[in-house]
Amino acid sequence: MAEPAEWKPTDYAAKLIKWKAKQLVGKYGFTDADRDDIEQELLLHLWRRWSSYDPGRHPDAFAKVVVTNKVRSLIKHQQAAKRGGGRRQCSLNDEVGADEDEGATERGDLVDQESALRRLGRTPRHFTDEADLAAAIEAFLSALPPKLRDLAEKFFYDLPTHVSDESGIPWGTLYDRIKKMRKTAKYCGLDEFV
Repeated sequence: MAEPAEWKPTDYAAKLIKWKAKQLVGKYGFTDADRDDIEQELLLHLWRRWSSYDPGRHPDAFAKVVVTNKVRSLIKHQQAAKRGGGRRQCSLNDEVGADEDEGATERGDLVDQESALRRLGRTPRHFTDEADLAAAIEAFLSALPPKLRDLAEKFFYDLPTHVSDESGIPWGTLYDRIKKMRKTAKYCGLDEFV
């Protein structure tokens, strides 16, 4: 067993921590600004628990259990902090500010898109409008070879696991193709989506 000073997470554990932190963003009150803190919290927890690791078992299995349990604990803690708190639930469809001159306005109309995205832990797109986004997607698709283009179009409508099952492409091969598509997407300015 490694001493804490020389301990380093496996590649799998490092990727798992990043993936779990990314999954939490936008859910349970976590924002994109919390992502680094979540990753550090998960890494620290894994490091602390490493002393109970049994070298006769696979380290990735141990890491998965420890990280998954810590994620559950973070969610539970986050939800406990949000429970009640004197907040009153209301619908965005409720009418507010009714007066004789202008009539009523729905609460949802008072929240701008940028503010709503920020509260969900997402940053607003740098694209000025949907036409720019469509052009960037078109550039991305045209930059891909035909085999990858067909695959990318399937991902618009389905999850990678379903695409793998339906197309018969082994998951490892599919993952390699996804990595190639991500590089192309970043090159085409779609890096915030990959």
